Amino acid sequence: MYYSKWKVHKISVTDQVLLALMKLRQNFSHADLAFRFDVSVGKVSNIVLTFIHVLYKILFKTLMNSIPKRSKNESGFPHCARTFTNCRIILDCTEVISAVFRQSMKTQK
Repeated sequence: MYYSKWKVHKISVTDQVLLALMKLRQNFSHADLAFRFDVSVGKVSNIVLTFIHVLYKILFKTLMNSIPKRSKNESGFPHCARTFTNCRIILDCTEVISAVFRQSMKTQK
C-alpha cells in the first residue's frame, strides 16, 4: 500500500527503490527525480515516503526484534564501546580493498 493511497504504475518497483535510495543517499530534489524518472513531483513524493516506511519496517522493526538484550550484549562488547551505555549493536561497514596475486587466489580453492 502506497503512502498516498494511490499506486504508481509508470515506474517499475526496482526503479522506485532506486529513486528512493537516490533521494536518501544523494538528497536530489523531488523536481530533479521527477525529471530523471519522467513522473510528477507528487509521484516522487509518494514513492519516497512509501519506501522510507518500508525500509523502516524492514530494517528497524524486523531487525531490532532479533538483537539480544542490552544486558546480554555487555559481556561481549569491546572495551572502547563500554562508555556508550545505550548501545545495543555496532555495525561495521568497513570495506578493505587489497591486491592479491592470481596465483594465491588459485591456491585458496
